[in-house]
Amino acid sequence: MDLDKLRLPDSAQAVPKMNKIRKSLGQKLNQPTQNFVYIKQNRDDFYKAACLPGKVLHVYCAILETRTLKNSNTIELTTTWLKRYGVGVKAKKACLEQLEEAGLIVVINWGTENKKNPVVKIL
Repeated sequence: MDLDKLRLPDSAQAVPKMNKIRKSLGQKLNQPTQNFVYIKQNRDDFYKAACLPGKVLHVYCAILETRTLKNSNTIELTTTWLKRYGVGVKAKKACLEQLEEAGLIVVINWGTENKKNPVVKIL
């Protein structure tokens, strides 16, 4: 097989670098795009959640993302938000209990008849 036949012609342009693309779009180079959420959390807490069984890490990530977006350590955790992470209603309560047992969160309010979503405080 002749590899020279597969070679691109010299007139073919190289793929532009990402910084040049972002510059041309007017984006600042040191700022993230809108598709990313940066979560600041103690690495040890994250590892502790990762060692727990089931979808606990999914729930913990959802809690941290909600905290980042709402800029508050006390958040209401909705089932709709957890569905984005593939967590159902039954798993939600079990995961919150495990996170609370691990000392990562405190569930302030498990929900009442009017409000079914638990209120969670991140430690």
